[in-house]
Amino acid sequence: MGKFSKALDKVDSLEGGGADGESKREGEVVSGGTDDRRPSAQKQVVKAVRKSSSGSWDERLSQATMVTGPAAESFRTLRSRILHPASGVVPRSLLVTSAVPGEGKSFVCANLGVVLAQGIDHYCLMVDCDLRKPALHRLFGLPLHHGLANYLRDGDDLTPMIMSAGIATLSLLPAGPPPVNPAELLGSERMARLVEELESRYDDRIILLDSPPMQAASETAVLARQ
Repeated sequence: MGKFSKALDKVDSLEGGGADGESKREGEVVSGGTDDRRPSAQKQVVKAVRKSSSGSWDERLSQATMVTGPAAESFRTLRSRILHPASGVVPRSLLVTSAVPGEGKSFVCANLGVVLAQGIDHYCLMVDCDLRKPALHRLFGLPLHHGLANYLRDGDDLTPMIMSAGIATLSLLPAGPPPVNPAELLGSERMARLVEELESRYDDRIILLDSPPMQAASETAVLARQ
């Protein structure tokens, strides 16, 4: 489990606070690279970040950072329902999917990740599990050279693959180059162990899994059982 721990320690550094133990200031963009600072227990809301560690956000993501507006309020309402469920148990991971391609699942996943990261008590790690047609990296202006597919297929180290998505409490594990066997990779024991480790590592982190459309790929049903 050493690779898991090393990779998740990197998430800590990407999502960590300042040297004085306080979180990133409102609107501050997180630079690329890592540091050894641990996340603060108290975080301030980040309202208007526009750049990731590699490039500019897709302009559609700005809707989630607006102070007012119907789109922003819709995502905040969704956040409230996730963080304050009737059962009283906050989910550790969420699978975001759609019926068919083109319905905007990655857009929803990205904006939900942003509003979750803007909250006070939670960090968010997005994992692009749409190995056939990955999109999250483009929305956040990040490269696709390596990612989940490389880890599942080749056993590559996760550590350099997890990137800051532009907010101190938001990070992304991109899909990586599309493989020839996405269903087999996502249904593997390695993937099951990864999800289990991500869910159990921290109490204050929510994992968002961007899944392929249900009617276009068989992987979604497999991921739902992870």
